Amino acid sequence: MTARFRLVISYLGSRFHGWQVQENACSVQGEIEARLKGIFNDETIGIIGSGRTDAGVHAAGQVAHVDLPNSIPSAGLIKALNGRLPQDIRVLSADRTSPDFHARFDAKAKTYCYRIRWIPSRPAPPWKFQRTAFLPKPTNIKAMIDALVALEGEHDFASFTVRDPNRTGRTRRQLFSTRARLTKTGLHLVFRGSGFLRYQVRRMVGALLEIGNGKHDAQWLDGLLSGPQPGAAVYSAPPRGLCLEKVEYAPERTMVDSSTDFGAVKS
Repeated sequence: MTARFRLVISYLGSRFHGWQVQENACSVQGEIEARLKGIFNDETIGIIGSGRTDAGVHAAGQVAHVDLPNSIPSAGLIKALNGRLPQDIRVLSADRTSPDFHARFDAKAKTYCYRIRWIPSRPAPPWKFQRTAFLPKPTNIKAMIDALVALEGEHDFASFTVRDPNRTGRTRRQLFSTRARLTKTGLHLVFRGSGFLRYQVRRMVGALLEIGNGKHDAQWLDGLLSGPQPGAAVYSAPPRGLCLEKVEYAPERTMVDSSTDFGAVKS
């Protein structure tokens, strides 16, 4: 017999070509699946994540599900995986969940944080350096932060993704909230939404930076939302500053408390 497990996974994305398995490229999903197949001697095991993260993007609370032999205890699964995985991937929790729980389709909200450290600034500790984008300080940070509110709500975010002839589907998403936190050396931007398109957060941050640098104004941003243009000329902020902080689910869809705070946004 098998049981479905819900895993919460943290990783530094620097050396990975994203979450999803890719041919001839190192991925987080591929690393975990390889270890699971080795532990259980089963080449059919596959793990499903809540969504993709792109090359170089990190996660504090990626969620995935996998079907495994019912006999393995949760604590044993965590120990077995972390004992075999590289140090830049850690399984934070593993719990039995409903047999029909789906990490991707049942997700209700995701939170991303983009961390910026201004150039020049004092040196950063290595653990912050790896997940922070180092960028020139904008001339008008207030304009950049003020423009955040325009992104909230339900919009067609096609302007904040890229053209991909192999991908189809709706580009409307709901952004529940945004938050900016100034630090002594930079800025953290937090986005909580129903889901995100490929490159969406990085391109939203890029658009805000362009406003902060006086290249565009708030009306330009409004135009990207009211007149969506797939593949619009919008700057994509570097991936190293972006981290998937948290994935939320309705309480009845999982036996794990979905309100767990991983604390990464506060660091």
